[in-house]
Amino acid sequence: MKTSKQSVIIDRLVGEFAVVEYGDGKTFNLPKVMLPKSVKEGDIIKLECAIEEDKTSKRKSEMENLAKKLFK
Repeated sequence: MKTSKQSVIIDRLVGEFAVVEYGDGKTFNLPKVMLPKSVKEGDIIKLECAIEEDKTSKRKSEMENLAKKLFK
């Protein structure tokens, strides 16, 4: 499984989103439901992303089968 890990800072919480700072002051919005409930502004969190190759392969196959049915 291919993975990537990155520590980021919770810059602020706005509505349903956390504004997350990474790198050289760059930011992006992350839905708060994806974070621990106790997260607060200033917390440093570790994000880990992994490609789930088995699930990706299965989904690709399902989409190909659906396309075949739709475009007969």
